Amino acid sequence: MKIRPKSTGSTPGARASVVRLAVPSSATRVPPSQKVAGHGSGEIGTLTDDLDNLLLSSKIAMLQVDRQKCIRRFTPAATALFSLLPSDIGRPLRDLSQKFTDVTFFPDIRMVLDGGDASRTEVQSEEGHWYVRQTLPYLLRDGVVEGAVITFSDVAADALQEARFYAEAIVNSVREPLLVVDGELRVHSVNQPFSELFHVSREEVIGRALHELDAGVWDRTDLPLLLRGVLETGSSLDGFEVTYQSVSLGSLTLVLNARTLHRGRGKSDLILVSLDDVTERRRTAQLLHENETAHREAEQVRERQLELTNALRVSTVGELATGLAHELNQPLSSISNVVEACRRHVLAGTIDAPKLLELLADLAGEAMRAAGIVAHLRSFVEKAEPQHEPVDLGEIIARVPHLLLRDMERSQICLRVEFTSDELRVHADRIQIEQVVVNLIQNAMDSIEQSGSSRREIELSTRRVGSAAEVSVRDTGTGITEDAAEGMFEPFFTTKAKGLGMGLALSRSFLESHRGRIWVESPTDGSGVIVRFSIPLSQPEAPLQAPM
Repeated sequence: MKIRPKSTGSTPGARASVVRLAVPSSATRVPPSQKVAGHGSGEIGTLTDDLDNLLLSSKIAMLQVDRQKCIRRFTPAATALFSLLPSDIGRPLRDLSQKFTDVTFFPDIRMVLDGGDASRTEVQSEEGHWYVRQTLPYLLRDGVVEGAVITFSDVAADALQEARFYAEAIVNSVREPLLVVDGELRVHSVNQPFSELFHVSREEVIGRALHELDAGVWDRTDLPLLLRGVLETGSSLDGFEVTYQSVSLGSLTLVLNARTLHRGRGKSDLILVSLDDVTERRRTAQLLHENETAHREAEQVRERQLELTNALRVSTVGELATGLAHELNQPLSSISNVVEACRRHVLAGTIDAPKLLELLADLAGEAMRAAGIVAHLRSFVEKAEPQHEPVDLGEIIARVPHLLLRDMERSQICLRVEFTSDELRVHADRIQIEQVVVNLIQNAMDSIEQSGSSRREIELSTRRVGSAAEVSVRDTGTGITEDAAEGMFEPFFTTKAKGLGMGLALSRSFLESHRGRIWVESPTDGSGVIVRFSIPLSQPEAPLQAPM
């Protein structure tokens, strides 16, 4: 006896397979212990034994029926779906109780016996198990349909495997790293994002305890204790933040959530852990917080600076007003005195023209002095752009003594002038340089007046030093301390009993606009002070070359 599958190509897509049996149509089941006499009986007995053993060892539920739908053979697994006993061989199939629901069971058998196609359908047993039931024709060698073979394949294993594939595909599609551990905190599974985050393969972590991963990093946190609590109480873990300190990965900030996975059927529960790597978000939030803090602090500093500026502005305005009133008071008083002298001279009736002209000259000088003070203040406030032009510095310096001659005669101060014979060509604003020299000489005069010294001299000199022109003003006045020398070029700083403190600050501003500088020195003999300033000399123009 031989059983073999065969594809029936005569009917396209009709029959999946058939069973052929090389025995006469009248053959019935031969018990294994029975001997068959005659030619070939030993071979048939052996084939029968082989077939019986094959069916007994098969885990597939199978029934073989003849054309009258009487049972010819069955496997032990078929007893889970039918109420079968060994003595049921030869009984009609309808006499047996079915342990499954299948409304097309007998119609499909009749269709196959009548030469129809093999059938396939899913059925469910009374215990809830699913099977794939197939009904195939049982053919003899000459193609005659002798009966039918019905098989029931347990689809639970296939379905479970397919479900596992679907589940793994879904889990791996989740962007968050996922970890499944058991009650002993051994890893059952991880998804692909977990492997990518911690730079490990699934094979490296599955089956290992949590405390064994990455040199025991997880064991240094509260996570193991919390996960055991989740499993024991059935509660959940939400938003647990942990700092993951690893030699290989550095510092990571992770937010964890955990849930219990109930498996049922007596199996122990598992724990599903999701991890959210918020390292960059925390770092960005920290930077934003620091930037906002720095911005607030900067705003507070600006507000304080504005308050101080306003307070300083109010104070400065007061100082300017006081200083300006003091500076203008002297020339205005002189102007008033000169005007009064002129009035008395005219009222006397004897007009002395030279005397009157002298008084008027004094009047003009004091008026110019008052105008100069106002001009100094305006220049300091406005800081107008200089009008540079090529000039000889010696020519500018030579004009200054004439402007201050009357004041120096009145104060009985001697001005000594020493000019270099070198031409000092500079690119400068005439008015500003003249104002600087006038201011230095006026300061020297004031210092001499305050000292009460019997030596009342001012030295004005020029010289060339390298590529710069240098001007010096030395007086025999009170001198200056080291602390005062450091601040004497700052606005509103003055060593005078009554002074505005703008002259030297304005002078420094003028000279810096000429790429020059100003400084103070103490003479070696300890008397008075020397103030010097220098301006770069103009570069000589290259001579034009005659064409070749």
